[in-house]
Amino acid sequence: DMCLFSPETGPCKANIPKYFYNSTTKMCEQFVYGGCQGNDNRFETEIECWQKCQNTVPISSRDLPDVCNLPAEPGLCYTSFEKYHFNNFW
Repeated sequence: DMCLFSPETGPCKANIPKYFYNSTTKMCEQFVYGGCQGNDNRFETEIECWQKCQNTVPISSRDLPDVCNLPAEPGLCYTSFEKYHFNNFW
């Protein structure tokens, strides 16, 4: 089961925030992915992590951000990945 794997940064040097399922704490947590290799316990969002590993979306006291209203974040690295973001001004 992919959700039982420990998070793997991989050998590449990018600095990409991803989420993994921590089977000990039974929580989805953020880690830094290097951009290549690693394993399948790696998700773009916390919600995707919950859906794949717990077959649910967390209902908790903390507020999850409305991702459509967040600004695009290009990051600090020089690696080129094509990504898209929602433009709420159009």
